[in-house]
Amino acid sequence: MLAMPRPRAAREARLAPLALLALLAGVLGACGYGQDVPRLPGGAHTVALERVANLTDTGELDVRLRAQLERRLGRQAHVSLQPSERSALLLSVELNSFVISRVLDPTITSDRSFVFSLVGRVTLSDLRVGRRYLDGEVVAVSVSRLSGQTAVETPAIRDEG
Repeated sequence: MLAMPRPRAAREARLAPLALLALLAGVLGACGYGQDVPRLPGGAHTVALERVANLTDTGELDVRLRAQLERRLGRQAHVSLQPSERSALLLSVELNSFVISRVLDPTITSDRSFVFSLVGRVTLSDLRVGRRYLDGEVVAVSVSRLSGQTAVETPAIRDEG
């Protein structure tokens, strides 16, 4: 039996957690976290990643986003990723909705673009003083990708279209 190549939409779906990560970085930027000199709110230097809950029907979004967050936070010189019992801040992410839409490009009849939309909620708490900097803040991101070749039609894509 020949293995079917993964549909382009499925490969592109892996980008959705990265898009949420970029948006999450922007949200954290609003509370004092900057890309040039990382600063966490309240002068904190430690953060714990409590959970990344995936309430969507798409598997592994939580695993991929958690891994990306751990890698990105781990690269910051002034931020230490720690277990919650040794951390000043606690970050929690809940992924609520993931939708793949396809749109025919009216200017190019043979090509389609896919829009990946991911919506979640973010909570950032200061464990030292019991304050929440972000309390279930809605985070939403949409990414469009043009498929240069006809995508293999799968039930998931057909249902979304």
